[in-house]
Amino acid sequence: PQHENGGFSFDIRAFLGKMQSHVNVGTGEDATLTVELPADFGGTLQALTRSGDMDVSDLDVTELTMNSTGGSVEANMDPNRQLDHVTVNSTSGGITYYGNANQLTASGISSDVDIKGNFGSATVKTVSGDIEFRGMVASLRANSVSGDQTVRVGWTEAAEVRLESVSGDVDLMLPEEMKVDLTVHTTSGDADVDRESEPGAASKVWLKTVSGDIDVE
Repeated sequence: PQHENGGFSFDIRAFLGKMQSHVNVGTGEDATLTVELPADFGGTLQALTRSGDMDVSDLDVTELTMNSTGGSVEANMDPNRQLDHVTVNSTSGGITYYGNANQLTASGISSDVDIKGNFGSATVKTVSGDIEFRGMVASLRANSVSGDQTVRVGWTEAAEVRLESVSGDVDLMLPEEMKVDLTVHTTSGDADVDRESEPGAASKVWLKTVSGDIDVE
């Protein structure tokens, strides 16, 4: 159909089988690409776009990669499925991943990042966007420059959590029954730590800011 401004919109649907497939859409106009995979696909999905938004849900994949320059990236996966590797990136669009993965990498520049699930290792980076993380994790590293970080970690016997920001605030909530070896450092920010460090504990937590505040519950 033709838009009032003289441009055209495209709605393209692709149905991929279990064999390796590629779908490319190159157009300067407004385009919508819908990809449907078999219920038992069990393969790798890579999705890339410049300014378009991406939305993925309930796919049977082992590896997922979503990259966007200016669009938002959102994935809502089956909570009963554990992916091997997940990579979600956007320069300025929002990043959302709800699901589980053995290894997760999420990065943006001005993007807000929202992560929820169970992970073996997770690395989350952004410059000015905020980070929100909720879930169980064996190893978590989160870095921001001016973005705030809000992290809620579920109980696990041994975890390593490292949160660093320059001017952003860091807010960490830990389960009451979780014993942690806690290190907190801020240059000029305020630190409110309502948690006793237990040196030698199986779980290690490092929190560091320059001017950002730190709050631990």
